[in-house]
Amino acid sequence: KSFPVSASSSLLVLFVRALFDYNPEEDPTVPCKEAAVGFRRGDVLQIVSLEDETWWQARHHGDGQSRAGLIPSQQLHERAIYFLPDNYRSGLCVQRKCQFMKYTTKITLILIGVGVSELKKRLLISDPDRYAVTVPYTTRERRQQETDAVDYHFVPLHKFEEGILHHRFIEYGRYKGHYYGSSLDSVNRVLADGKVCLLDMHPSNIKCVYTAEYRPFVVFLKPPRIEELRLTRRRAKFICEEEDKNPREYGYMFDKVLVNGDIAVAFRELKSAVLRMTEAEVQWIPMEWVCPSPATARRSCSHLTGWI
Repeated sequence: KSFPVSASSSLLVLFVRALFDYNPEEDPTVPCKEAAVGFRRGDVLQIVSLEDETWWQARHHGDGQSRAGLIPSQQLHERAIYFLPDNYRSGLCVQRKCQFMKYTTKITLILIGVGVSELKKRLLISDPDRYAVTVPYTTRERRQQETDAVDYHFVPLHKFEEGILHHRFIEYGRYKGHYYGSSLDSVNRVLADGKVCLLDMHPSNIKCVYTAEYRPFVVFLKPPRIEELRLTRRRAKFICEEEDKNPREYGYMFDKVLVNGDIAVAFRELKSAVLRMTEAEVQWIPMEWVCPSPATARRSCSHLTGWI
């Protein structure tokens, strides 16, 4: 079956980029296999209808001859993977993304994985007027050679704990009886200066800044093959299970994946990726940053035309 689309039915033109593979021939829940549309991760689909909560209607973007058909909605996909074991569920993460005209060049660049400290250092040296890092907070006493708001933000214990209570810290911990942490306030200061804020963190903490306010561009630095690692760094133990889990568990938030085998090559690729992103006329962003939910997308964005 095919689904004709009337151009006058709605002003909404919504596109999504798939973050998982879908083959209707392997889906026992699809109402009609002939009416469904298959896709692969990375494909761009034009959403024709969001009326049904479980089965949307979509067509492949860029192919004028393609018919519209059924695809599983976000709700149906999440319901299906809820009952899967964790090791399968993590690889099926999905997040709707849409295209939106660029509204700012200020971003938060998040680096995750292998060798992020060295890459962050190289970015800072290469262009200090463009890149900056946050100044951490601590509850310990300031040392004689240290400057407040330069080396650390020195705050009393009750202020730090108040920040924890109000979820103002991206990451924090205790060392020798004192708190240390990275605050959202420090990120805001860097962005207010018009610079790209560089962060390296555990992927489980990305969601703290995964909002339209901070517009993160997330880069995962994956380790090279074990043979290459032995030749380049002679540190085979550098690869661990944690690095293997990251793409499966948090991959839906990664905008770019680079292999950090040769640090010079990885640095060039990283700078190039950031430059392309900041200069692009159109960017992919999570749909939740524009519309609160697929159920309300048509109502809240119905006045828009073109790319959302």
